[in-house]
Amino acid sequence: MTYFDRLPLEVIRHEIFPFLDYDGRNAVNQGLLKKCDYIRCVFKPDNLIRIHMLIVSAVLTRSMKSIENEDLTKTGRNRLIIKLMRNLYKYPILVQYNTRFHRAVFEKATDFANPMSTQYTHATKHVKITLMNISKKILEQLDTSARFIKNIYIDSDSMINWSIINESYVSSKPDKFTWKRFYPKLHDAN
Repeated sequence: MTYFDRLPLEVIRHEIFPFLDYDGRNAVNQGLLKKCDYIRCVFKPDNLIRIHMLIVSAVLTRSMKSIENEDLTKTGRNRLIIKLMRNLYKYPILVQYNTRFHRAVFEKATDFANPMSTQYTHATKHVKITLMNISKKILEQLDTSARFIKNIYIDSDSMINWSIINESYVSSKPDKFTWKRFYPKLHDAN
């Protein structure tokens, strides 16, 4: 038994818990508190989206930097452009939550969807058809499932900043899942 075991739950909840990072909160929950006293760690709604955006932007940035490599042949560059456009189609989250990126993807997809585009001066027929099809799918996706929702700022200087998790706020009231799990008799009475 340690001194922390003797602390009242309110002191842990209001004086210690808000200053801990995510791992520290889990350690306190699992090490110091009984299951019925666990303190719930709730993410701010935009933080999970922001982390997903950071991961996807790292993937797309790596693809874009590989396209800029001067040692590539035309065929290699065309393959990387197709790969980048497929990744844009697979990960629409940046388009949904960033206005500048939404506009840039729309313009580039419109340009690639046009069969008379200047982008196709050195491309083979297969590359042209593939890029046109992918671009049409992206434009269709922009009109239906990947519409712009709201602007969420991500810091482009840092790769993946996991401190977003540590900015979560602490809820002193258990959610329904915790309530059902740890207080089943009380929940069934309600």
